[in-house]
Amino acid sequence: LCDDLEARQERRRSAITHFRRSALHALVEAETPDDLRHAWERVSTNWAALTGPTRLADLRHTILQLAIRGRLVPQLALEPPTNETHPTSAPVDRAKLWELPNLSAAPSTWSTHPMADLGRWGSGGTPAKGHLEYYGGEIPWVVIGDLNDDVVRDTQARITEAGLAGSAAKWIPTGSVLIAMYGASIGKTGVTGIDCTSNQAIAHCVPNPAVITTDYLFLLARTLKSALIQAGKGAAQPNISQQVLKHLVVPVPPLAEQEQIVERVEQLVQLCDQLETVLAAKAAVRNRASRVLAQA
Repeated sequence: LCDDLEARQERRRSAITHFRRSALHALVEAETPDDLRHAWERVSTNWAALTGPTRLADLRHTILQLAIRGRLVPQLALEPPTNETHPTSAPVDRAKLWELPNLSAAPSTWSTHPMADLGRWGSGGTPAKGHLEYYGGEIPWVVIGDLNDDVVRDTQARITEAGLAGSAAKWIPTGSVLIAMYGASIGKTGVTGIDCTSNQAIAHCVPNPAVITTDYLFLLARTLKSALIQAGKGAAQPNISQQVLKHLVVPVPPLAEQEQIVERVEQLVQLCDQLETVLAAKAAVRNRASRVLAQA
């Protein structure tokens, strides 16, 4: 009887997982207002099955996906979009441009750019390990472990002025977006809350304010992880390069709309945080009740 109950519970969990992914996928991929309304009705009428401490990550991911597809705020009636290029850190090879199919249906008022056009790109370096005088200084030095899809305000390691001068590390200004390029951490992101340096496993972009805001570029970067992981496959240790990042073509809304999208995402993510707190409190109550009953 216990085995049978366990099997039924596992089938139920599996069914809920498949339903959650299907419902959220339909919400993200809706092509018409009617499709979007039907998808939202499916989500809202099955809210309990779609939320829970282990499911809120999917909900947050869906919010970001809707944001970069122009589904969270009305499009602004601005001047027609242009695809003119802007100064970049290096010219791009137009033959190497690539795009994500799921971003091809962006609003017509948005423009498209290779990510090279979004700002000044670069990466860092690692001071030689044999020189102890290169480490333990005052200069923040970001490694992949410091990236948690959030603002980087401190670092695990620091280097000295000699270490900076003796390596490819370079200063990265506050407000730059960081993207991991190596190994199992491909696609992890951060945004610099301090002036810092980094190692060569991290690409950084200093946004071009004429094209994109720091907040919107950071939001966009957080949605690219699965695509960058796929782009890095095929090697013993999957890696990507700055060239892969800079040749990715992405849709970019007008600056005023970027600000509205970021504000809306922040509101929805705060609601997810509040929901997570409530669910955690309920789980704690259930656990205490279970312990009391077990001791009775």
